[in-house]
Amino acid sequence: MGNQRTKLRRDIFYTFDIETTTIITGLDEESKPIRHGIIWSGQFYDGTNYDQVRSLAEVVDYLKRIELREEDKIGKIVVFVHNLSYEFQFIKDFFEWTNIVATSNRKIISAETDRLVFRCSYCLSNMNLERFLQQENVPEEYLKSKMDYIKVRYPWTPITEEEYVYCRNDVIGLHLALQNRINECYNEDINNLPLTSTGYVRKDCRKAMAKNPSNRWRFKNDAMDLETFKMCHEAFRGGNTHANKMYANKVQKNMKGMDIASSYIFDEMVYGYPTRFFDLKCRTWKEFDFLRHNWNDWGMLIECCFYNLRLKNEAATPVPYIPVSKCKPLHFDNEDIEYLRSKNLFDEKFLNYLSDFKFTGDIYAVPDGTLMFPNEPCITVKANAFEAQIIETALLAITVKTRETARMTAIIFKSLLFI
Repeated sequence: MGNQRTKLRRDIFYTFDIETTTIITGLDEESKPIRHGIIWSGQFYDGTNYDQVRSLAEVVDYLKRIELREEDKIGKIVVFVHNLSYEFQFIKDFFEWTNIVATSNRKIISAETDRLVFRCSYCLSNMNLERFLQQENVPEEYLKSKMDYIKVRYPWTPITEEEYVYCRNDVIGLHLALQNRINECYNEDINNLPLTSTGYVRKDCRKAMAKNPSNRWRFKNDAMDLETFKMCHEAFRGGNTHANKMYANKVQKNMKGMDIASSYIFDEMVYGYPTRFFDLKCRTWKEFDFLRHNWNDWGMLIECCFYNLRLKNEAATPVPYIPVSKCKPLHFDNEDIEYLRSKNLFDEKFLNYLSDFKFTGDIYAVPDGTLMFPNEPCITVKANAFEAQIIETALLAITVKTRETARMTAIIFKSLLFI
């Protein structure tokens, strides 16, 4: 079930911004400086009145006064901030939040209290503030002016005329730009303003699809179930930007071809794609072969498990790659267990343990092409002692062989230089 959409006040909205100074208050356990931000200015604009406060306490008090002043009205008031994630770190502990929309821990799109809705106008515009104001043809007098960010300021530091104009222009210019966006919405209603820039695309798509009433039936009838969606999500991967890791971060000359930009969209327009999702439940090779040989009629999403894969040329770089995130955890299949049993080296209790073994640790490695120095770890395994020992031999064999190959190559190369 979807959440009920928040009703927003149409007659008023605020723009809000803060200015801060970063100071060092000490050193941490690793002797790194501990930095804290101090608010020396907070500014608000509602389309008519511009107000400026000078501390975090005054910022919180101003926002709470908005809540109290408008509590008898129907609908919540929107407060736009151009980088909400930053301001949110200062005010998050002073309000009871009823709903937060974020793409990550440090990227807040929207945050709601009982009376206020904070929204990020950067997520809406996908532009920095100066460019956004220019895009919306905000009068030049309200465009961003210059500020000396090196100067240390405190709440009691007197504000110069230039600083006052800078702070004022930030919120007034943003308000004018947002008002332009709202005026372009259906019925000039702020409730029809999307949360993010991609929302405009979704709205246009809905509008185009709504022209044919049967489309709604098709969407509902052809929707994926949860299991199919999870399979699609797990199967997704990017293309091979570099066909071979040996050529990463290098400019290649005399290339004979190039990729098609936005080829996914091109393929969707040119080729047919399935819109119905169902489980064909093929359980035999004969059924699978039938689908495989009639690929023009079926779009298949198949989960396959491959065991004991080996490269024909162990020195070659496998492309396309199979990312670790798409591989199942290390385990021992029946064939492996039977092989170990045939050696008469392990008791049944240990073999039974291996049959249910799954690697639960983490493996970290330096990125391909990274310059390594002597005694620097290139692979780190974080796991319990037994799990780490299980894969230790294989990792040592792989890395030692690669290291020896690189060492011999360097020796041969140096020898050639003196021939």
